[in-house]
Amino acid sequence: MEAGQHGDRRTGPTGEPISVSPEPKTSAEYKAALHLLLQEIRRLFSEMDQNQAEIERKRAEIEFFSARSDAALQHLRTELELLRATPDHHAERAD
Repeated sequence: MEAGQHGDRRTGPTGEPISVSPEPKTSAEYKAALHLLLQEIRRLFSEMDQNQAEIERKRAEIEFFSARSDAALQHLRTELELLRATPDHHAERAD
């Protein structure tokens, strides 16, 4: 048995069964089979487009949060430098 086949049923990359009809014999059967294949191709392209749109949304979200965290980190570094540059008032009170 080939990879991706289970008996007389084939599976796609996601493990979903793909129905396999007996080999078409007439012109009408070939046209019907072709029509079904084209429908499946259109569905897969649509799914691929939706996946690509979701990937793009996630990339934009990652860029947004990355920029936000970079800005927060820079702000913290600036605050730390200001604190280091400020004389330590606690040491003066201890004397």
